[in-house]
Amino acid sequence: FGSSFWIRKLRVTPAAASCGIAHEGAGRRVAMAATDRFRIALATQGTRGDFQPLLSLALGLRKAGHDVFVIGNADHLNTAREYGFDGCVGATEVKDLLSTEAGRKSMETGDLLACASALDDGVDYNAKTAEGLDSFGPDLILYTALIGGPIMNYCFHHKPGTAHLIAAFQPQGVPSNDFGPPGLTRLELEEGQPLMFKWSQQMQFSAKMNEDGIQAALKEGVPAEEVAKWPSAENVLFDTFRFEEHPAPILLAYSEAFWEAPADWPKGGWVITGRWALSKEEQQASAKGGGKLFDAGGELQRCTDFIGAGPTPVYIGWGSMKVGSDEHMARLAVGALKVAGQRGIVVAGWAAFSDSSLGTGPEADELLAYSKDNVLFMKAAPHEWLFPQCSCCVHHGGIGTTQASLGAGSPTVVTPVFADQFDIAKRVNEKRWGAGTSHLSKLTADELGQVIRRVCADDGIKTNVKALAAAMAKEDGIAFTAKFLEQWIRDDVRTGKWSERCDEYIAKIKAMREKHKNLTFDRKMGLLNAELNKRYPVLRDWNARSMAQFASMADLSHKGTLWYVKGSRCLARAGEKLKSEEVGRYHEFTFLELLEEKGARLHVKLVKGIGPREGWVSTEVKGVEIVAKVPNPNSIQLIIAEQYRKMFSDLEGQEPLNKTMKI
Repeated sequence: FGSSFWIRKLRVTPAAASCGIAHEGAGRRVAMAATDRFRIALATQGTRGDFQPLLSLALGLRKAGHDVFVIGNADHLNTAREYGFDGCVGATEVKDLLSTEAGRKSMETGDLLACASALDDGVDYNAKTAEGLDSFGPDLILYTALIGGPIMNYCFHHKPGTAHLIAAFQPQGVPSNDFGPPGLTRLELEEGQPLMFKWSQQMQFSAKMNEDGIQAALKEGVPAEEVAKWPSAENVLFDTFRFEEHPAPILLAYSEAFWEAPADWPKGGWVITGRWALSKEEQQASAKGGGKLFDAGGELQRCTDFIGAGPTPVYIGWGSMKVGSDEHMARLAVGALKVAGQRGIVVAGWAAFSDSSLGTGPEADELLAYSKDNVLFMKAAPHEWLFPQCSCCVHHGGIGTTQASLGAGSPTVVTPVFADQFDIAKRVNEKRWGAGTSHLSKLTADELGQVIRRVCADDGIKTNVKALAAAMAKEDGIAFTAKFLEQWIRDDVRTGKWSERCDEYIAKIKAMREKHKNLTFDRKMGLLNAELNKRYPVLRDWNARSMAQFASMADLSHKGTLWYVKGSRCLARAGEKLKSEEVGRYHEFTFLELLEEKGARLHVKLVKGIGPREGWVSTEVKGVEIVAKVPNPNSIQLIIAEQYRKMFSDLEGQEPLNKTMKI
């Protein structure tokens, strides 16, 4: 999902933005000086969690003797300059984005796509990035998906042939049934439906966007030979799933001890490098030197004094995440500490709340009194230094913060907000490294306090985390990555091997497009999905069950016993009576089999969708139709199509493709 902004602003294929794979012109060789001192540009967009790993790598590369240029948000660039790096602004400020109505909605609902409409600030970052890179003259650009647009524009159009590699900080950079794509949380799975289904749907959405753009261009009179260079459905398959054929691997910058490679990953096309993180000593030195990234206003000494004044504290910090008001966030943090009976260090991050945010009234007075003796509010702190001194760390579950807390040997409580944070919360639970809670917006101080108390008292969790921390300590992601980049530039870029692989990759895509040129979109997708079925047996099995299910639904429709939910939610009860026990709610567009009908009450069984296995429902409420009969078998696909149209209606009207983007 990382490139949703660039899908619209540059109208490029999401897969190309997220994988950075060869497009026509990408593999042309660029003359390079015969030296082992390389000029490497590092580019990212996002929050501190997206920038700090690249800053860590930048410092490691400089220590290894290389020149580094940084591209990111304006705030990132200011921090980079504190560390002596030159750079340029190449992306919108995410802090501003998350403060918009769309950004707040995204965090409060857990839906990353909800903030997509707010990403465009009207600035031409293509031009800014090109100007900066031209002045630097990179041997290599290493970038993350969120800033894919300007980097692709530079490598494919402005200066074709510039060597580039994509990096991701999460395993979600490569599809797996172990986790879903971070941007599709709004697509809820049915019981038994594999996570790989979400990846297949993401492929279909991206492919449809590409194909719609191609057809629109042809209607506008764009020459066919030019349109033939645009990304198509086939590009999405290659870029998103055929990693073993990519000209260059994706670098996965996280600890393999924290998340080993899933069993269903391709055999090649990816490299787990280890974390890109500053050491405890480097962070502490930066804080003492006044570096704003780790110490806002000289707070380090206050923190040291607080830690030494009593029992080991709990850390609470949500970084760039915020749900509700400052008062809500402050009361949640202090209230949870009070329930847990723990002292705490609360790092406000972008939310900027403090004890003065607790509000007024009897409850606020109690929390303020507890806070005065037991809580230290801070604006920033060096995680690698602070976390080992905490009994437990509570945060939103960004992968950087999670690895910092687990790497410090500190039991961790993840309160997810959106994107990969739900997967991380699940993993922390499954591995018993701490606990993952419900979405931050739904969490109460009492619930969070109980979780903190339990985690702090669990010796098994403490043992597990210590073992993980010991394994993570053996890794050196910065050193590994520096050596990898040096070798890749020498052995792959300078020798022309990368260029040759780019040409081969492009030729394979063109060959498939030529083979598919007379097929309808539905037929193309049938072939692409058939390949996914071969790659992922769990998806194949689900699709086989789905085919049988559709046949059964068609039969029910012929009999007049297939219904579907028209309202956003449909309450189901255990019995015919309206006051009988509630058994759950059926989601909109769920298909139901009619078992019995008594007036306006229907006894139904779940066929396809989300809701209880069986229950009684009303056909209408206050004159509004809630469930309706499916008129004929052909209507089944129309209803499902409307379900997806409505699911993504907030993204409609976006131009699907950049007319200058090549394969």
